Amino acid sequence: MYKKFSALILCLILTSSTAFANGSSVDISARTGNVSSSFANVSSRDSGARMENVSSSFANGSSRDSGARTENVSSSSFASGSSMDISARMENISSSSFANGLSVASGARAENVSSSSFANVSSVNISARTENVSSTSFANGLSVASGARMENVSSSFSNVSSVDISSRTENVSSSFANGSIVEISARTGNVSSSEYSHDIIIAGGGMSGVSAAIQATRLGATVLIIEPTSMLGGQATAAGVSTMDDMTRLKESGIYREFMDRVRKHYAAMGKSIATSYWKTDGKAFEPKVGSDILKIMAGSADILYHSEIVSVKPSANGKIITAKTPNGTKIFTCKILIDATEYGDVIPLAGLKYRSGNSVSPDMNPDSMIQDITWTMIIRKYPKGVPEHLRPKKPLPEYERAQKNYTAYVSRNAFGAGNRSPFKLPAEFSAHNGYRAIPDSYMPGSYTGMRRDWKRITKTGVNWGNDYPGQYGWDEKFGIPIAYLEDKSFREHINREALIKTLHFIWYIQNDLGESWSVDENEYNDLPKEAEGLPEEWKNIARHLPPIPYVRESRRIVGDYTYNSHAIYTNSESYRNGKKNQELPDSIAIGGYILDLHTGDDDDDFEHELGERQAAMRTHEPAGAFQVPMRIFIPASDDNFLAAEKNLSMSRLATSALRLQPVCMMTGQAVGTLAALAVSWDVKPREIHAVKVQ
Repeated sequence: MYKKFSALILCLILTSSTAFANGSSVDISARTGNVSSSFANVSSRDSGARMENVSSSFANGSSRDSGARTENVSSSSFASGSSMDISARMENISSSSFANGLSVASGARAENVSSSSFANVSSVNISARTENVSSTSFANGLSVASGARMENVSSSFSNVSSVDISSRTENVSSSFANGSIVEISARTGNVSSSEYSHDIIIAGGGMSGVSAAIQATRLGATVLIIEPTSMLGGQATAAGVSTMDDMTRLKESGIYREFMDRVRKHYAAMGKSIATSYWKTDGKAFEPKVGSDILKIMAGSADILYHSEIVSVKPSANGKIITAKTPNGTKIFTCKILIDATEYGDVIPLAGLKYRSGNSVSPDMNPDSMIQDITWTMIIRKYPKGVPEHLRPKKPLPEYERAQKNYTAYVSRNAFGAGNRSPFKLPAEFSAHNGYRAIPDSYMPGSYTGMRRDWKRITKTGVNWGNDYPGQYGWDEKFGIPIAYLEDKSFREHINREALIKTLHFIWYIQNDLGESWSVDENEYNDLPKEAEGLPEEWKNIARHLPPIPYVRESRRIVGDYTYNSHAIYTNSESYRNGKKNQELPDSIAIGGYILDLHTGDDDDDFEHELGERQAAMRTHEPAGAFQVPMRIFIPASDDNFLAAEKNLSMSRLATSALRLQPVCMMTGQAVGTLAALAVSWDVKPREIHAVKVQ
């Protein structure tokens, strides 16, 4: 937590040169003008109005209090004063003003602060507007706090130990150098060549990462999310899987419940149901953009860097030093706790931690290790008046014939499921396909559910069925993806491009083979993924409306002191069931409730035999219901300033398959956010906190 600040500045400071040096107390409640070489060594001055053109004044006074306007203060003003309280306006203060002062507070306006102003002050609190601060202002000050707007700050706040900016900060250049705490809780723009500090930095703003941020900020921690896309929500929004995989008896709780309540309220105002998916009436779905917008609101005071990623992690005396690649260049940040909530677990190796990838354990990576398929999903919609020409390609992409064969096995005009047959019989009719991942449609009148009677009325759905990659294509006579997908980013980009193209083939298939008036929805996304570069222009028109990232089911996982496996999940889920006794986990901090669900990579030799995992466990260890998630699996064995979230926990591949879905990721994210915030607040290691405190 930040140090308490000694004083409060409410408005706009324009600063310049060392007056009131070494004074004890000055209170100015009226107007005082052209004061020069005055009140030296006096202990108290009180004026209720205006004070201006003060030069070499109030030297050695110990306290100054101004209730109105102070301007044109110069030449060693307030030098070495121990306390200055200015509740109205101060301007044109320059040249080492308040040098060596212990505390400076202003309740109104401060502007044009320059030339080593507030040098060596121990606390400066600005609660309103501060601008045009330049040339090593606040140099070596111990604490600087601002409650509103700061802009055009250059070479400022160097070596300060705490800087708190709770509103707007922009055009900051070479600022806050070597500052150990910088909080930016609202708008941050054009910040460059600087080092910033937060209590907690979260890599990845997916469902787990944003939930961790929401919880930690509500507990008083300062949080920065570093997110590679322009959206919060990860798999549920940026990857387009906005139909919640909440298919058990598990009740909504915590931040997940709050999120879903907001989703319901949003669509209820339009008279629309969110029970649109999974061929039933209790599904939960939303449009990706709606979900992301709601999460941005819930994120509150958390700072967010979009289109950014962490590229290096180094230890520091109090936590981590983070280097991030951002749209404005490389930035350096510090934090006490770093959380890896990325979709791939990409920060784990940067931190030098031991981890699992497939059934391998670093550093001994087996190139034959396999992980689950990925899916580049897509949101499509019905165009009742015909598909617009720019959304109807004239030629298929290369290798369409292989994709055509694949899709015919899932969706067909001559479907087994035509009419009222079960959609689980493949191939299914197109309307049954749409009922699987249907989402509400904000741009069309009416409402529908996932029930069969409504299938023909569905106008918007997600494509996440039959387009797994490689899926039925296979990989070197196996199924799944080699772990090189996680370890080699160039290989990852290649796989992602192939997955994107496989999904684009479905557009040609539904428009030409099925004869349906459907195409990509233009309302959700509008940025061309880098994987689509080089495609024909007519296909770029489609691809720019695809999600920015693929749906990734498996990532790197930390190695903790304990590794959760499918047997432990099954045993725990049987507590008090079928005559079984209590088998609860005393350090549980979250609840899961999904099945064991691997999308390929499920040959027996793909599992971690040393963890007791086998192919047969997919049947024998299926959870009997809800299960607990122990705190131990969030903490790496060898690092006290690092925590894992999302799919990156200390667990087996089979355990991952039950813990990777959106609802449980929000719950585990909330749990790790609590753990991190308590560790920061209490200045202890996460592993030293009793799970009861997190619960």
